[in-house]
Amino acid sequence: MARFSGDARLVQAIIDGVDEMQRGYKARGWFDGHNLINWLNVNRSPELNDIYDLYADCKDPEMTADQQIGRYLYRLKQVKIAERISTRRINRRSGFHRNGVCQVSVWEISSKTIHALSVAKIEAIDDNLDSLLTLATEYSAVDEVK
Repeated sequence: MARFSGDARLVQAIIDGVDEMQRGYKARGWFDGHNLINWLNVNRSPELNDIYDLYADCKDPEMTADQQIGRYLYRLKQVKIAERISTRRINRRSGFHRNGVCQVSVWEISSKTIHALSVAKIEAIDDNLDSLLTLATEYSAVDEVK
């Protein structure tokens, strides 16, 4: 399981990115992993950096985190259709940049994957509500003890 999967804010950033990929690349019918990473870098940089920080103990935190984000797309019921060479641009909050070219997965954009992402959004909302209810219950129990 991805280290970020329990953090609703980080999961939401990935869902938002996939949603944007599906809108922006719908006519083309596919997006690649670096399209998503590059979008996160520009639009959700704090969250992307937080994801990278979770993998700071790995030999290559950025590559490991990128791979985990790609694996997470399966959980969002996205469909891998190919691999290709693509360019990634990453601006770390430390000022260190990780730009480069490598092989990445290519993801299908179809009515099936768009629907699957809609279902994943609903499930993420349900998970967030469950977490909030649990916190509220725990808080209430602590408050009653006082």
